Amino acid sequence: MNSSIYKRLALINWNSCKLFRRDAREFYDTVTKPGQEPYSGRAWRMSELRLKSFSDLHKLWFVLLKERNMLLTERLRSRSIRTERFRYPMRLKKTRLSMARIKVVLAERSKVYTEAKHQVLMMYQQQKKKLLQEKREQLIKQFEALEARKEGMANTKNEPLKEQTKDVPTGQDGSSPQMVREWPTKHTL
Repeated sequence: MNSSIYKRLALINWNSCKLFRRDAREFYDTVTKPGQEPYSGRAWRMSELRLKSFSDLHKLWFVLLKERNMLLTERLRSRSIRTERFRYPMRLKKTRLSMARIKVVLAERSKVYTEAKHQVLMMYQQQKKKLLQEKREQLIKQFEALEARKEGMANTKNEPLKEQTKDVPTGQDGSSPQMVREWPTKHTL
């Protein structure tokens, strides 16, 4: 079984496979020829970086980091050889400037995020305070109603029971009223 794995690995074209190309060549400039003057573009502008998403900024940061490491390696190599001068001083400056601008953009986003989070938290606390105040007022009203009911019940306990009469017509013509006795109940709402 192991021999079949080795046969499959032998069939892979390792030169075209970029996933496995993680070696020391990444720290040297292999694009420009020794006699050729290197071409470098400009640094990234803040306005361009503000339009990028977080994942794009993250990817760009690591591309610039690799570029910076490569340029620093080339600078160290040129210093150690002492025969050739460092060919990329402006390219290194542009890389560092772009990386600093990415940091500024991310700091701006972080500041806006924390301010928005603070505002949402304050709105939530105000809303919660308002709801608690309404609940408190409602409970006070219920308490006052219970106190009034309690006082009403206390007054009826102290008074002697009185006879209440009501006129109720009992005849066909309604001319002869009859007295009906009603006693007050203890619990009245």
